[in-house]
Amino acid sequence: MAFVHQRSCTLPRACGSTISWKGCLVMARLASALATMAAWTCGPAWFLQHAFSCAPQPLKLPPCDCLVSNLARRASSIGIDMRGTDASSKPTLIHHLPSDDPAKALTRLISGESSAVGVLEVVGKEISNPHFNIIHVSTALHRLARWQHTVDKQALGQYEAVLDELITTAENLITKETPAQAIANMIWASAKLWSQFPAIQRLLPSLVDAADWMSTLFIPQAASNILWAAAVLCKEAPKLSELAPTIMDTLASQIKSANGQQIANAVWAVGILELKGARVDGFIEAALVRSTPELLRFQPQELGNLCWG
Repeated sequence: MAFVHQRSCTLPRACGSTISWKGCLVMARLASALATMAAWTCGPAWFLQHAFSCAPQPLKLPPCDCLVSNLARRASSIGIDMRGTDASSKPTLIHHLPSDDPAKALTRLISGESSAVGVLEVVGKEISNPHFNIIHVSTALHRLARWQHTVDKQALGQYEAVLDELITTAENLITKETPAQAIANMIWASAKLWSQFPAIQRLLPSLVDAADWMSTLFIPQAASNILWAAAVLCKEAPKLSELAPTIMDTLASQIKSANGQQIANAVWAVGILELKGARVDGFIEAALVRSTPELLRFQPQELGNLCWG
């Protein structure tokens, strides 16, 4: 291709920004992967009709809120994948579970719920348990975010006191010894539950402070989740947005071990937050280089997020 011999090329609608010829080649391969995915997903007839029926049109992007809403539908796949049980099953008290480790038994008890009400029932019964710790808070908030679609406003009203106590407990339990993964999970859950569970909003400042002092400890999944949350709460939580470049650096240092979803969501978040500068350029180039060999394995949503970002 002709542009391979150029040292750099100008990106359309990007204020004259340039990328290396390697970057151009990566973008070309990304476009090719998207075309292949479109043909495979919608059929050759659809692809030929839409690919060649008219001249290329400028990309019309929905507002930030719509993008956030669309990505939020896939957010349940971000984070820890935990087992669920029948939503109709009643919560089991921890002392009913055989275990040599009560703390681990309580974690399994919370994780096993497959509805928001079930999680709140367990929390209401066990929050005064001396074994209840920050891992249980993190697990409970993660499960509430995972099952947020299973609860309505009326049910939330019945558990308002439980939610308030859960957030207060979290504020009291966060220390420098709190596991980084727990902090990342709670930040992700905060973004998911921001409007539905307003009590969680007062927890975010403590989470941001904790994420700042442990920023180098996050694994790729955790760093990607925090960047996603910062983009979702770009208007509501500016302090979290300010932390994003530091978290981006953490992910950049581990980019070789990041998977497609983590990279795509991180690049999307960087685009939403409109981060700029040499650090961002370096991260984007590293992300594209890491992604290129696996583009055909990306899900359509991941490809879209990567291109948009």
